[in-house]
Amino acid sequence: MTNTYRTAPARPEEKAVQLSPIANLDTLFPRPHPLASTVRLLGVLALATGPLAGVPAILLWRIVEREAATSNGRITGAPRLFVRLGWAGTVVGALLMLVLCCLRLLQGV
Repeated sequence: MTNTYRTAPARPEEKAVQLSPIANLDTLFPRPHPLASTVRLLGVLALATGPLAGVPAILLWRIVEREAATSNGRITGAPRLFVRLGWAGTVVGALLMLVLCCLRLLQGV
């Protein structure tokens, strides 16, 4: 097993190299994605506005998660709670619109 903190020099005139398990502070303290706060806001707004804010929340969440996965730990994504709120608002809003359309059609008959 090799020592990850210090390597022995290959030759006596070479200096030992310090190796750290932490590459830099970006991997130690990852930043949130710039669109994560927008996903949070749209997810909460989706409960009131339905698909109008729910669909953009879902699409932005996919972008944020994809970029967070490819950032090697430098960027964090948005919590799943807010995309679930976006889905809930979208489904409830779409069902409400469907029920209102059906009631409107039944009143006309």
